[in-house]
Amino acid sequence: MMMEWALSLATIVVLLVVSAFFSGSETALTAASRPRIHQLATKGSRRARIVLNLHDHQDRLIGAILLGNNIVNILGSALATYMFLNIFGDAGVFYATMTMTLLIVIFAEVLPKTYAISHADRSALVVHAYWRGFKRRT
Repeated sequence: MMMEWALSLATIVVLLVVSAFFSGSETALTAASRPRIHQLATKGSRRARIVLNLHDHQDRLIGAILLGNNIVNILGSALATYMFLNIFGDAGVFYATMTMTLLIVIFAEVLPKTYAISHADRSALVVHAYWRGFKRRT
């Protein structure tokens, strides 16, 4: 039973990290300076060209980010609810809801978006690799 909880807890942490990546990516890619990214692309930056391409497909990008973010947040919340129900009984639903709401808002939404908005161009260039792979699949 303890191993199952440890695995669930580790999975929740990973899901929060993935959610933070999605949130930060959304902010970075939408807030990045298009003229600055364009300037880098004309100087030969491959990452900047990819970010410009992502800007050209923002509707699909935002949809994919929101879908992915909701999936990982719901899965993390469901795992937390399962764990807390086993530990606290019916009150576990309340504890899981409060715990996951705080964790998601602080660590998977506010912090990554605050960082991404403060470093939008740099963050957009860093997250390009994941989204480049996504674009190939669509």
